[in-house]
Amino acid sequence: MLQKKDGRYEVYGNPISERQTRAADQWKAMLAKKFNYDPNEKFNLTVEDHPYDSGIFGLKNIVRDGKGAPLDKKNGVIVSTIRMGFGHYRIAMAGVSAAKAMGFTPYWLDLLGIPGISTDVINWCNTNYSKYSRISQRYPWFDKYVWESLTTGEPNSPGVGCALQLHDQHLAVALPQDRSQRLQDERVVQ
Repeated sequence: MLQKKDGRYEVYGNPISERQTRAADQWKAMLAKKFNYDPNEKFNLTVEDHPYDSGIFGLKNIVRDGKGAPLDKKNGVIVSTIRMGFGHYRIAMAGVSAAKAMGFTPYWLDLLGIPGISTDVINWCNTNYSKYSRISQRYPWFDKYVWESLTTGEPNSPGVGCALQLHDQHLAVALPQDRSQRLQDERVVQ
């Protein structure tokens, strides 16, 4: 989980540099302004039968409207996807199949299906990724000097990832987890 200690973010206990932390804070501020971030936003997540796969795997869909059944913390397994192509979907469905085979109830968390800043940020990132990916295919100089550095370990990449994770904290707090993890997530949101 992401935490800020002594002025630097740590991702699961691994600190990123001060430069990357500043980049994360800049990205976070930019995304918050761009998408009218509400720090008091709450998610009331519940589950309902998945419209396509409830019969085969017993798959349940996580929804934000709060009108469904509560998530089962003991027997539920959350499988998440962001709909970025069939490969991602196939991997997620393998996770659903494995969860069902082990006796768990698989919950489908489509991050683009939960309205809020997370959806806005993912859509914005996906749109820009697609746009610049196409440009990199047309212009070798752009691919070599811009796109390659952004997609293959550019030093600010951890900062961007941290900023995205900070905006997903409200969603993380709404998911069932043990008490110590929930308290840790709530501290990060504040």
